[in-house]
Amino acid sequence: MKNFVIRISQPTTLEEVSRRYNMSLDRLIELNDLPTQDCYVGMRLLIEERKGVDYVVKPFDTIDKIALDFGVDKEEIIKYNRINKVFLGQKLFIPTE
Repeated sequence: MKNFVIRISQPTTLEEVSRRYNMSLDRLIELNDLPTQDCYVGMRLLIEERKGVDYVVKPFDTIDKIALDFGVDKEEIIKYNRINKVFLGQKLFIPTE
């Protein structure tokens, strides 16, 4: 995985940043060695680039079915999306590496 740096240019939260870049909040905090969850304009953050696709849950989808369709471990889908189940219309990140 390749990492890159972003600069916060407008008010946001670390949670929003983590979602935007498909990272867990815990990983964003760990990667940047942050003592708090404070986020401010001008802050520079190291982002971990991950490969994958965005997916919207369709009727009759389950985590197992999605994992099988994409050829990935269901635990990876659960981990990256912090979920235990899926619902119709839910947006997921499916890691491909």
